[in-house]
Amino acid sequence: MRGVALLVAALALVGPAAAWAETVRAVAVPSATTVTVGEPFTVEVRVEAPTSTRWSFPPEVITPEVTLERIETSPEANVAVYRATVFGLDEVTIPAVTATCEQPDGTRGEVATAPLAIKVSSLLPDDPEEQRLADLRPPVGLPAGAPFWIALGVLLAGLVSAAVWWWRRRRRAAGITERAPVPEVPPAEEALGALRRLEAAGLLERGELRAFYIEVVAIAKRYLERRLAAPVLEMTSAETFAFLRDHPVAGNVAGRVRELTAAADEVKFAGNPGEQARARRHLDQVRGVVDELERGLAAATAVGEGEAA
Repeated sequence: MRGVALLVAALALVGPAAAWAETVRAVAVPSATTVTVGEPFTVEVRVEAPTSTRWSFPPEVITPEVTLERIETSPEANVAVYRATVFGLDEVTIPAVTATCEQPDGTRGEVATAPLAIKVSSLLPDDPEEQRLADLRPPVGLPAGAPFWIALGVLLAGLVSAAVWWWRRRRRAAGITERAPVPEVPPAEEALGALRRLEAAGLLERGELRAFYIEVVAIAKRYLERRLAAPVLEMTSAETFAFLRDHPVAGNVAGRVRELTAAADEVKFAGNPGEQARARRHLDQVRGVVDELERGLAAATAVGEGEAA
């Protein structure tokens, strides 16, 4: 009887977990099923699970043929978006992405997407004749008399002398000077450059608003993370707004960032097609956020230095 009781207790514990597992599913949806080698595209990973479950996704997944880099996360919708790049030929497999969760009672679990097959097209022309190398002419002999060998000897002697001089100069300067490190690109410069490249990519003109919003939100969050030294890329839209609202300098830009992330969520997760004019305004709005935050931080720094003096 005691063994039966233990078995019943074990089944009572396993039953809810098994039932929960049957209600959870992870799917991966690529933005393209045919790409060229090195061409970036996105893969959206979505978990279908009870709303009370909070999910987290790996920052990157790397195989010899595929690289997945997470660029956007929406824990409220159980969704993560990855920038994908393939380096194989013919057909490659997008690896499974494993998401982990924690239920309200503290139980932890995980679920993985199914691998995806992606067709990789060649950059070579379809016509086999165009793939052939151009015919090469046979080598042409040149007479090499005494003047040629004399000139060659003078040239080699000059090269050896220059190499010795350079080596000695490097030895003399080795203990005195060091190569200056390459300066890191400032956050504002990096963000503004990324916005220029995004605008030049033509996503708005082609009506690819979902891809546009994924990228513009990633640019804005990456700038805020670097400039404010906070894990903004890991924050939800609500957490980002709360953080900026309570920040002593960034409070003025909190509303505009909330408007951007709300519009992006509508396009990415709610099926809203979006409007081109509104999207372009959001692009300019991110530039305004960068400009205002830079001026606010500079003013705060100046005040702090004045009080210290």
